[in-house]
Amino acid sequence: AASSQPYRVAMASAIRVLRARVPRSVGAGRCMSSSAAPLRILVVDGYAQKSRDEFNRVGMPLASSLYADMITANSAGVGVEFDTIFPCEEAYVPPTDDELATYDGCAFTGSSYSAYDDNVDVHRQVDLMARTFETGVSSFGSCWGLQIAAVACGGKVELNPKGREVGVGRKVMLSGEGRDHPMFR
Repeated sequence: AASSQPYRVAMASAIRVLRARVPRSVGAGRCMSSSAAPLRILVVDGYAQKSRDEFNRVGMPLASSLYADMITANSAGVGVEFDTIFPCEEAYVPPTDDELATYDGCAFTGSSYSAYDDNVDVHRQVDLMARTFETGVSSFGSCWGLQIAAVACGGKVELNPKGREVGVGRKVMLSGEGRDHPMFR
C-alpha cells in the first residue's frame, strides 16, 4: 500500500487538473458538483496481449482496471466514466480525432515494452499519445506514458547502458509558481 502512494497522489493531481480543464460551456457546476455529468476518461492499456494473458493466468488484475479503480478512488465524489482500449491487440482500431475529443482525459497505463522498441504496438501508442496532444485532451502517464509522450513530442528514449535507474524524491518543495499551478490548487 505504501508503494502505491505516489501513484495515488499523481492520480489525485491529474483529476484536479482535468476538473479545472473541463470547458465552462458545459456548465459552471460541472467541475465541482458530484451531480454534474461525469468525467469521461479513456484508459489506454499498453501491455502486450501475451503479458495480459499472463496477468490473467496468475490472477493479477489488468493495468487498465487498476488505473480505473485508482482514478475512481481519488475522484473526490466527481463521477467518472471509463472506456478502455488495447492498442496491442491485432484487431485494434484507433479512435478518430473526433472520438478522442469527446474525452475529458486519457490515462496511459504501463507497458511490457520500452519506447525504444521498434514494433507496431509501440508505434500505435506513440501515435495515440501525439493525437491526444493535438486534440487537446489532457493525458496522464507514468513511466511508459512519459516515455511515449517524449517520443510523441520528438524526443528520444534510449536504453540506459548502466541498467535500470530508480529515483526517490525527498524534501521536494513547490516554488511559488508551482503552488499557483492548477494541479496543486
